[in-house]
Amino acid sequence: MAKKENDTPTPVSKLLDFAGIDKNHPLVAKLIREHTIVYPQAAVVLAEIANIPSEQREAFCKKTMSLLQTAHGAIIGRSIIAETSSSDVFEEIEAAARALRHAIRRLSYHERNAFAAQLARAYHDLSAEGASPIGDLLPSFPFEADAVVKLIRLPVTTRVIRALSLAGSRLANKDPNRRDGAGGAQNWAFTGFVRELWRLAHNHGGKLTANTKHGRGVGSMFAALEELRPIFAELSYAKGFTPNILPAQTIANVVKAERNKHSR
Repeated sequence: MAKKENDTPTPVSKLLDFAGIDKNHPLVAKLIREHTIVYPQAAVVLAEIANIPSEQREAFCKKTMSLLQTAHGAIIGRSIIAETSSSDVFEEIEAAARALRHAIRRLSYHERNAFAAQLARAYHDLSAEGASPIGDLLPSFPFEADAVVKLIRLPVTTRVIRALSLAGSRLANKDPNRRDGAGGAQNWAFTGFVRELWRLAHNHGGKLTANTKHGRGVGSMFAALEELRPIFAELSYAKGFTPNILPAQTIANVVKAERNKHSR
């Protein structure tokens, strides 16, 4: 949410008060309702379920509204692309980027150095008639041994590969860090939302629990997700975001992993 100069949050209704736009148009009216009514009400409900302390509720609700907006925006983006493109295209990019990351990780020390040397030469070749594609990070030629070893770990190199993997994963809706043969975490966007929701509650003094009993999910995280089901169903393109049958074990695993990570 934007802020005024005195650091006071600007009301969402003000942010949506675009000059020249007919606020009675069905799509615009729906957008305004989502931002001014649906998101805030959902945040309040989630604060109750997560038992957020009173002094933390305002901050929690603001960040929860932001999380809902971000998740909804991503849903819309994937839905619009799905109407005009084949999912196979993005799955191919995701698989290729992921395979590249894994291949580089598997290199031995000597293989890594050999690849780094060729990478450095390629950067230089691409810079022959203009600025270096990686700016001032490239050492001068001929290279010193230490510089060659570091080239494979250049931030621009690792960041680009990770960015390609992440972008493909978001469009293919698959976890880029999944184990081979793990099925791809087919609804990666949903599990990511669960993870972020747990973190928000934890960081604001609340708790969202998730366990399984006889194959069924039990705990406040499941209660929160069930409350969100009709809310997402009301949002544009988001009706199927919350699965009809919640993946209880997956959700419990996500919550357990986050809980363990934050208890170290």
